[in-house]
Amino acid sequence: MKKDTIKEIDLELNSFSDSKYQDILDTHENLEGINVQILKVEHELLSNFNMKKKID
Repeated sequence: MKKDTIKEIDLELNSFSDSKYQDILDTHENLEGINVQILKVEHELLSNFNMKKKID
């Protein structure tokens, strides 16, 4: 293979890797946001459960 062809392939692979890495980071960030929402709902449900328990 010519050196230029190898360099082109290497650049494409790096670009692909960077793109996939960014996708993973974006997905991780979205999951963190979802986890925060879940924790808020869990906290609210637990609070409601404890209030109901006190009333009964």
